[in-house]
Amino acid sequence: MEVANQIINPYQLDFMPGKYIAQNGLMVQMILKNASCFYDEPDHHHLGLLLDQQKAYDRVNLEYLETVLLHYGFPTDLVRTLYVLFKYNCIRTNVNGVVSTREVSELRGLKQGDPISCILYNFALEPLLRSILDDPLFHGYHFYDKHAAPGAAALPPIKLLCYADDTLVFLQDEMDLHRMVLYLRLYSAASNAQINYHKVQAVFLPGKNQDEYWLPRLTAHGLRLPCTRLAMSVLERATIANFLLLSKCWYLLTVVPSPASVLQAVQQIVSSFVNTNFSPRLSWQLIVTAKKHGGLGVLNPTIQQKALYYRWIDPLLFSRGTLSSSEPYIFIAAHVRNTLDGSHLPLLLLFLDARRSLAGSPLSTTSMLIRSVNFTDLSF
Repeated sequence: MEVANQIINPYQLDFMPGKYIAQNGLMVQMILKNASCFYDEPDHHHLGLLLDQQKAYDRVNLEYLETVLLHYGFPTDLVRTLYVLFKYNCIRTNVNGVVSTREVSELRGLKQGDPISCILYNFALEPLLRSILDDPLFHGYHFYDKHAAPGAAALPPIKLLCYADDTLVFLQDEMDLHRMVLYLRLYSAASNAQINYHKVQAVFLPGKNQDEYWLPRLTAHGLRLPCTRLAMSVLERATIANFLLLSKCWYLLTVVPSPASVLQAVQQIVSSFVNTNFSPRLSWQLIVTAKKHGGLGVLNPTIQQKALYYRWIDPLLFSRGTLSSSEPYIFIAAHVRNTLDGSHLPLLLLFLDARRSLAGSPLSTTSMLIRSVNFTDLSF
């Protein structure tokens, strides 16, 4: 993998050490904002093309892959070993438990699920990506820096972003389109790859409609596809809120007692994000209502905090084998007994009259545990 980092371009994120899957998403959001602010004039035609390959792993030509690996300087013995491992395999079909007696030779492709297939596919795709990146006549997108220091070097053009076979190519004009199609055809002929043209999507980077400029040019190259602005729906924003925004809060909410003011601030951030460019504004109640009941299914931080603290309570109330008598639960039990001034832990947690009142006390771990218990359905 260390060798891969020296060969694979920095815009390929799939299975590369130190890369983060959300990096490309962040880049796209910044490019869209940059384009809408600084390239909104009629003479700018920046376009993003989302490419997808048909059965990417299965179609890799092994002779092509062998040539690529040798070109990058891998030892001949290693390359030959990999070639033999993938080339000389046979397949038998299993239909309803009946295994065929006839074998079918598997003469191409990388094995799905094989750990080494991921990095080998990156090597197979690299010649295509490098062709675009190293082409001085391919312009790509030039990120405008309004406050660049005088004399500072210009930011490098962003020509593509890639995760496995999903590639987003940035085009400035018809020349970029022509050169991209040329490289795609050369790559397909050499590697046996095939672009899923019916899955290709075009994104107008400044956000304005550019059908008049791009559709005839795309059609001339065999790309018959709708061109749309990349905009997120309310449901997509709700998903991002759950998986990228709120997911960063759960650890802190599990270990740090957080006052209502913090939870309210988180709620306002999430609500503003989900309601961006949407009218009429959705209520918080609708945002956090489950999808099966007509809501967006965003997790409610206030409820989630109580649920997260309950994981500390459950082994204290119920026998969970060795878990209940292990760290940190034995210390949690002692801490709660000390704070609530009693010896019978279940009574202290479940019944208000059995414990010392915490009214007026600073927010603490114990008060968070009590809130969680009070929120729990105790009708058992």
